[in-house]
Amino acid sequence: MDVDLELVNRSLNGDTDAFSDLVQKYQKQVYYTALRMLAEHEDAADIAQQTFINAFRALSTFKRQASFKTWIYQIAINLCRNCIKERTRKPAFQDIEETDVVDNAPTPLDRLDGRSQADLVSRAIEKLPDQQRATVILRVYEDCSYEQIADTLGCSLSTARGNYHHGILALRRMMEGMGK
Repeated sequence: MDVDLELVNRSLNGDTDAFSDLVQKYQKQVYYTALRMLAEHEDAADIAQQTFINAFRALSTFKRQASFKTWIYQIAINLCRNCIKERTRKPAFQDIEETDVVDNAPTPLDRLDGRSQADLVSRAIEKLPDQQRATVILRVYEDCSYEQIADTLGCSLSTARGNYHHGILALRRMMEGMGK
């Protein structure tokens, strides 16, 4: 039997340590997936925490048709999507009194000079449409198979492959544009 499924079964039978083992096993992966989706540490930490709360509450509904890893990613990705939608509902500007102004803050030129290639890639990934972004993150950073991605995102295998292909092409175009 799969170790994750054994931990799920033990957890459903009241073994709280078993669920803690699942959290320990997947918390970093879930956090970094959320961070790549949202690009904000606080939001990613909140999403990671909420993912495991939701998973614990819904553990009895886990159907075992997909792996626990796929199921936990489904929860995290859906929470990230909700967070992104919530962000778009908020006003796009703040009153000047609400913003913190730092006299010795880096200038835009300083920030540009300090960016690494990884930072540029992360910023480009943020600009991808949701499905492509989630697919690229799961494939590249989490090493998920196309089957796992399709299960996680609730799409067909060909859609998962297509989203990855189009996401990578879009990233190449954005990166070429940044290099000019």
